[in-house]
Amino acid sequence: MIKSVALSGRVWVYAFIILGLCSCATPANIKVLQKGVEERPEDFNAHFELGMAYLERGIRWEGASMVGTPVLVSKRWLKKSQREFEKSMEIDPLSPEPHYWMKVIYTVRGKYELADGEVEVFNRLTAKKKVAGPPPTKAAGPPPAGGTSP
Repeated sequence: MIKSVALSGRVWVYAFIILGLCSCATPANIKVLQKGVEERPEDFNAHFELGMAYLERGIRWEGASMVGTPVLVSKRWLKKSQREFEKSMEIDPLSPEPHYWMKVIYTVRGKYELADGEVEVFNRLTAKKKVAGPPPTKAAGPPPAGGTSP
């Protein structure tokens, strides 16, 4: 069980990522993520990781089975997850990840047209990231006298 500790600044970002990499859907971990959202309401990672935890929680505790039966998902947890992903998209509209998971939510709910729309947005944003590449570096300026660089 994770105990609540005072975290500030970038430490929250790492806490969200670590909880996201582990099985973050335990009630104790969800409380930590909820506290992070309360303390940092404009933090993309806080909302995104809480959305992931809600999604995992809904799948885990509603009888999910991978042996020939459909995966059952709690509508309550899906709605909570959707709210967090929507908040993530408000904070960072250029991030493709929440759109991917919104597609999953819409697909599970049988809203295939909305899921297709999220796929289009995800693909467009992912393509922009690939085209954009790394940020430009400062120009080196003219070579020194004599024509050779240092």
